[in-house]
Amino acid sequence: GVTYSEPLRDILIHISVMLAIVVSSGTYIEKLRRDQKIGRRGRRARHIDSSTVYDLRIIKSAVVTMLMGMLLLRMFTNAFLGNMAIIALCFIVNGILIYLPEHLPQSNKDASQMSALDSLLMGLCGALSVLPGFSLIGCMFSSAIARGADKQKALNWVLILAIPALIFFLLLDFINIFSVGIGVITFPIVLGYILSAFAAFAAACCGIYIMRFITSAT
Repeated sequence: GVTYSEPLRDILIHISVMLAIVVSSGTYIEKLRRDQKIGRRGRRARHIDSSTVYDLRIIKSAVVTMLMGMLLLRMFTNAFLGNMAIIALCFIVNGILIYLPEHLPQSNKDASQMSALDSLLMGLCGALSVLPGFSLIGCMFSSAIARGADKQKALNWVLILAIPALIFFLLLDFINIFSVGIGVITFPIVLGYILSAFAAFAAACCGIYIMRFITSAT
């Protein structure tokens, strides 16, 4: 049969979602980048927003755990990808992880009040996204809420954490291309993939906007 270039489609979609996060979080990303740059130049601390320093700390700690966990889990994923019972279980566990925190005691901690354990849990929940059925942003966001994080701040953290996770998936896509080949490439196929990428970008932007609206309203 004809082998279509699914890895190419996945690459375009992952890039689109990453661009949506960058566009929708541009102000926050610029704030993190600016204060990190100031810190590296050794300027006086008064020029740096202290909240940004703590945000960077929790993001950096979580991303290390997340990427290490993704690498380890990826080694075992192929062993059960065809097992529908395990995949169904993953969907159920994902639903529980996302649903349960809303029924736990709520708090409004910022990054300065979050612990190393909180970063570890966020990273581990993000790592679950390499398994079928687990939501990258949903699991990390729920873990932060379960640990008492302020919802708006937690959303900012997990959106930034989603960027290196998506880069990880992009690397897997490229590895997949090298291992199975590019597949069939025709103009209608490429056009369809491009339209899918635009749809993914628009859907991601809308989803982030809705999440920001909900977290600001609660």
